[in-house]
Amino acid sequence: MPADAPAILGAAGPNFVAMYFLGENASNAAGGTSTDGRGYSLRAGYIAGALDLGISSGLTTFAAGNVRQTNVAGSYDFNVVKLMALYARDTVSGRRRGS
Repeated sequence: MPADAPAILGAAGPNFVAMYFLGENASNAAGGTSTDGRGYSLRAGYIAGALDLGISSGLTTFAAGNVRQTNVAGSYDFNVVKLMALYARDTVSGRRRGS
């Protein structure tokens, strides 16, 4: 998320973001890779004053296996210093069916 995300998302309260993205390979790419890099991502967050919490998950598909990204993050701004924490996990699954 950009540094000005709270301003973009409405400053306080719950916020949600969804993305869908397309791969960059040509439609006639060899080896069943024409859809490599396609995926989606979802994020839910909550902002209340100095507290900012968020959870997100996404999936990117590849012929060699799919990658799921999941994270939970939070921050608290003490004005002098901002405390931040992040837990992130990436997992790779097997090949797509039909590949």
